[in-house]
Formats: sequence, C-alpha cells, structure tokens
Amino acid sequence: MPGGSPLPPWKGGSEAATSHFPLNYPDSRLPTPDSRFPIPYSPSPMKVMLRTNAAGHLLVYVAKKDLEEEVVSQTQGDNAHILTLANGWKLEVKGLGDPISMPRTVDARKLN
Repeated sequence: MPGGSPLPPWKGGSEAATSHFPLNYPDSRLPTPDSRFPIPYSPSPMKVMLRTNAAGHLLVYVAKKDLEEEVVSQTQGDNAHILTLANGWKLEVKGLGDPISMPRTVDARKLN
C-alpha cells in the first residue's frame, strides 16, 4: 500500500487508509431508527382511581406514581373526558358516564 499502512484500519492501520472505510460517512447519510420505522407515540394507559374528598372535589390517584391530585377542570372531548389536575397533568379518560359513580378505577392516558 503506497503512502499508508499495510494493515486495514480496523486492525490499527493509518488514518490515510480509513478514507474508504464505511464508518466515515457523514452523519446525514446514516439511517436513523425514526426515518426507517416511524412508530407513532401513544403512551400506554395507566390505572387511576377517581374519588371525591370531604369538600366534594374530584380527586385522581395514580398508583404507579403515588400521586393524588385534585381535578381543577374537566372538559368533554370527542368520546372521552379530559381531566386537568392541580399539578398541570391532563388525563384522557374514556367511558365515564355523566354522573360519575365514586370511587371508580379507570384507564387514563396522559396527554402532556
């Protein structure tokens, strides 16, 4: 090999011999997992318990996070209720009737 090491680059050859090596592609030419296999983000539902406190306010308890927060606003979405908690979380809960029976365990999906 004129001007370079007789060893290939993966065995410790010189830098001059690495110009043809496939790992020297610019980053823009390398495929990313998102560009080849786009997977839409949809968080899995979590179990939450709905109940009312002594003052009559709706509370949400998320056992996975050991979190109990008061619902500050409640809106009706397409086919689900959207509950905004005191800490800023927005939870989408499907299948609730208008008079919500308490206490109740439901599946909820975090929106933000």
